[in-house]
Amino acid sequence: VLSADIGVVIAPKDSTRADELLQYLDTALFTARRSTETCIRYFNASMRKQEVLKFDLAQEIRRGLTDGQFVAVYQPIFSVADGRLTGFEALARWQHPARGLVPPLEFIPVLEEQGFITQLTKSMLGLALEQLANWLTVHPDLFVSVNLSPERPINELKALGVKLALDDFGTGYSSLSYLSKIKASALKVDRSFINSWSESSEDELLTTMVQLGHGTGMKVVAEGVETIEQLNYLKEIGCDNFQGYLSSKPLFSNDISETEWFKTGRVV
Repeated sequence: VLSADIGVVIAPKDSTRADELLQYLDTALFTARRSTETCIRYFNASMRKQEVLKFDLAQEIRRGLTDGQFVAVYQPIFSVADGRLTGFEALARWQHPARGLVPPLEFIPVLEEQGFITQLTKSMLGLALEQLANWLTVHPDLFVSVNLSPERPINELKALGVKLALDDFGTGYSSLSYLSKIKASALKVDRSFINSWSESSEDELLTTMVQLGHGTGMKVVAEGVETIEQLNYLKEIGCDNFQGYLSSKPLFSNDISETEWFKTGRVV
């Protein structure tokens, strides 16, 4: 099946210069390609403004990576059965010199489009491994997970002894087809399914996901757990671990060392 994305620019309405018209045409075509469906996009001034803003943001991100502005926060992961601290998920944040702490939704898409995501991943791995080494002196069984792009060399990582988890299961890249491809050690259930259960009390999907994970030899981690009712239900269906605001939001490492759950190794 053939399909086409089309960008259109009008002369002389948009411009009378050939080189400028070609630039605007590229902008319209790029906007069309970003759509999830085949479409036609006509150039307008707002498109150009967005492109300029994105270009400026990409330059700031490039400087931020070079200057070490990207930092890690950590969200704890606990055992569903007994509240024992089992590990952390390392999450990237941008400590912008003027804007303060920038959330990932603002910079991750640009990193991916500009090809900077591997550089961020290497930086995050370095930060997470150094921090894990410190934590292991207090809690010797902890792990730290770091998000990787699907294009990363999976087999090479597994050869190094790295364990893999299928993140945000049920959405995006995390489909059933990837279970057999990467042979992960853990399956992380996306928060949207936890929310759906809270709203409708329909338990078929969550129960099936837990059974699927256990049936293929994986631990199951529930993301986005925010209420005690959600946690109690996860206990009923045999989910292994959980993370979410019920126990803790993502924190900087210095703040983690002061929490009661880190000192005791267990959340109440």
